[in-house]
Amino acid sequence: MEKLHFVSAWRKVREATWSGTAWGVFCSLKKYYDIEDINVGNEKYPLIKRVLQRIFGGDLSYSQVIQWKTKLEKSIKRGVYFQFTDIIHNQEGVRTYIFQDCSANYVLFLAKEKPEMFRKSNFSHCKLKWIEKRAIMELDYFKSCSGIFTLSHWLVDDLVNRLGIPAEKVHYAGSGINVDYETTDKSERKGNKILFVGIDFKRKGGYLVVEAFKILRKRMPDAELYVAGPRTNPIREKLSGYHFMGRCDRHKLNVLYNKCDVFAMPSYFEAFGIVFAEALCFGLPCLGRRCCEMPYIIKEGETGELIDDDNVETASQKLYNLLTDSRYKQNVKQRQHYFINEYSWDKVAERINKVIG
Repeated sequence: MEKLHFVSAWRKVREATWSGTAWGVFCSLKKYYDIEDINVGNEKYPLIKRVLQRIFGGDLSYSQVIQWKTKLEKSIKRGVYFQFTDIIHNQEGVRTYIFQDCSANYVLFLAKEKPEMFRKSNFSHCKLKWIEKRAIMELDYFKSCSGIFTLSHWLVDDLVNRLGIPAEKVHYAGSGINVDYETTDKSERKGNKILFVGIDFKRKGGYLVVEAFKILRKRMPDAELYVAGPRTNPIREKLSGYHFMGRCDRHKLNVLYNKCDVFAMPSYFEAFGIVFAEALCFGLPCLGRRCCEMPYIIKEGETGELIDDDNVETASQKLYNLLTDSRYKQNVKQRQHYFINEYSWDKVAERINKVIG
């Protein structure tokens, strides 16, 4: 087996790194490579650092990447490196690849060209000068590396068509799901339950879903909304049919995917949206927004619906259609095997290996 140097800043619970993406890629690539695990993590007080970055404007990990470069520069060996940030550059005998969910250059584009979307993204705390510094560093790496793997199709389009990176250097890898679709059990579904999953309730369109749900209840008095993700209940008022589930582990999410009929998360900015893939693998039609990766995951009018704005009446009507029109459920059911294969870590590893191998 060829050796692959796998570079990641692992969190204390490795499975949680990059929302499970780094762990999924790491485990699936073992099928193809003899992996040397290079952990640049073990950072002390990461929570305190994140809080301070939020308060003082953040730096998109600019200083952190510099520290990682310094830490590794004397221990770099010949061979192939697969990394989640631009730490190691190509050099004699060294070939490097990067896995990207977003890019500093796209964040810079949002900040300058789409300020409203930038304000609603999870980068709005970052000061422009730090975004610009990080974007320059990142672009320098993009020009010299052997390849860029992306989590999403929209990022491929942005890197190639807007940023001008050669198309042969940019590769869609995709994502796997982190819940067990084999536990699918539709026996509890009654055709009246909506599921929202997201820690960042505001950014992911949670308040819009709640307002749309209020209107929906007038047409469907038995409609229910389940909200999972936030640590504290974002809704103060007492709302009939509303169920706050808090933070949920994978087992609890399995239960919710089985219990509910429709998934709704019209996020304002979403690098990928693994939860959409998870919902489809469990047989749930989805409501998303026409931005980022959502139009690639959700086939509008067939496996779900997309919204273009925050019109509450429109969102409510689309939720009603998804709950009551059986064609959506049938379409998702017919494509279920495709979804399970498409959004598996084995498929991600296969795509990566075709490029590196």
